[in-house]
Amino acid sequence: MKKYILFLMVSSIYLSACHKQSPEKQSFFENFRQKSILILDPSIHPCTSSESVHIGAEDTLISYFDRLENQIRMIGYLNKKTDDTLCFDDFFSSYEIDHFLDFCYVNKDSIFVCANYLVNGGSRLNYNIFLFNMNGQISKQWDIAKMTGIDDDFFCISSINYEHYRMIYRNGIIYALTTIRYPPFEAYDFTKVPTVLVLNTITDKADFIYGLSGIYGKGDFYGSHADEHSMAFINDTTFVLSFPIDHHLYLFHTNGNLLLKKECKSIYIDKIKAFNKDESVTFDKLIDAESCYPYYHSIHFDTKNKLIYRIAFHEQNVLNEDGERNSIYDRSFSIMVLDEHLNLLGDYFIPPYHFVPYIRFMDIKENLYLQLAGKNDFFVYVEYEYLGNNQTAN
Repeated sequence: MKKYILFLMVSSIYLSACHKQSPEKQSFFENFRQKSILILDPSIHPCTSSESVHIGAEDTLISYFDRLENQIRMIGYLNKKTDDTLCFDDFFSSYEIDHFLDFCYVNKDSIFVCANYLVNGGSRLNYNIFLFNMNGQISKQWDIAKMTGIDDDFFCISSINYEHYRMIYRNGIIYALTTIRYPPFEAYDFTKVPTVLVLNTITDKADFIYGLSGIYGKGDFYGSHADEHSMAFINDTTFVLSFPIDHHLYLFHTNGNLLLKKECKSIYIDKIKAFNKDESVTFDKLIDAESCYPYYHSIHFDTKNKLIYRIAFHEQNVLNEDGERNSIYDRSFSIMVLDEHLNLLGDYFIPPYHFVPYIRFMDIKENLYLQLAGKNDFFVYVEYEYLGNNQTAN
């Protein structure tokens, strides 16, 4: 462990000292200051998802879903006395679960789980949200298709892209992202495409917030990188939606009213790319688009500092100098910083191979936690504090 910590300290010095950017590029490492290092339990498996943080009276709990063990694990971050697990083996078999999609930990008696399972003899997926306690007992469940009247094979609640889509619980209400995966998008009236599921767990009523970006009707955008959006709450009644292929951000009230639409364009994304209409869409091309096309990835709100962080993936060539396909991990990206009124404060460049590009935001209410890149037996997050435009990290 000591050798590993030493390696991290050396790596940190390297990150801060190297990769000075040209004047038109603002370096992330010159505008953010490292504050701490968070190392998750070394016994966890690499196949985890939905890391989240719950700040309680006695400890800060970090939770994650281990896909190899089919369990949610809770570990203490401060006093490290908590180490609880919620196993889903019986749940998976009894409900014939097809995908565990997401979870939201509120307390030991309230763990909301979104999962889908096969119905109609396996011809269709059904989406439910289940209410568990830490003992594995289900006290309540909500059949979303039945409650909303949507019976569409291409309709999804939450996401199977675990890295950056979170089910959010606020004041008795669950907010979950939705999407309809069915090209061409022109087949839909964009004003009637649901973007956020709103489930009131007290009144047992479900509704949608609508507002798919109209840009989806202007080109052939295919693949999960293009049609999955992300959200971040500013306060109990206001949240921001970000769409991967739209420069704008959308500020919504929880009643569904659009409060503000504002262009928040990255200086590193010149133009969003779509497939040519006469170009056949193959699986390889979808993978290449996700790995190499420019688009926006996810957003996060820093509660204490009142800042929005938006990830912008930069374009890269499909093939590298050796003629091999580049991957998502080979590309540079930047972190855009905005205030709560969607004013852009800066767009900060990060070269490849420093952090995991699929950023899993650790929602610790303050500052920014980025996962270090590289293969190891740990999940290592570095906490960074934003210094502002007119300050430097040195």
